[in-house]
Amino acid sequence: FASRKLVISTPEGLRGLEEFRHLEHLLVAGYNSEEFANIVLEAVSNMDKYQPLVDTAFTLIKEKYSWNARAHNIAEVLNQACLA
Repeated sequence: FASRKLVISTPEGLRGLEEFRHLEHLLVAGYNSEEFANIVLEAVSNMDKYQPLVDTAFTLIKEKYSWNARAHNIAEVLNQACLA
């Protein structure tokens, strides 16, 4: 996601990343090898169609998972603890 590339995953690969959704941030294939291969071929053939997914995923990564975002969250917790 952070490298601004289209991500294709299985549901298993997204375990713990519930905020990432099929056709909003990435493409999710089933566990079937043929289905996965077909989605890869579709994506390669139509990259322009999927660029908005790449952009949306990058924004989510930057806002929730970047070092700055994490540092901000830690600072908020520390500030709240100091005020308590």
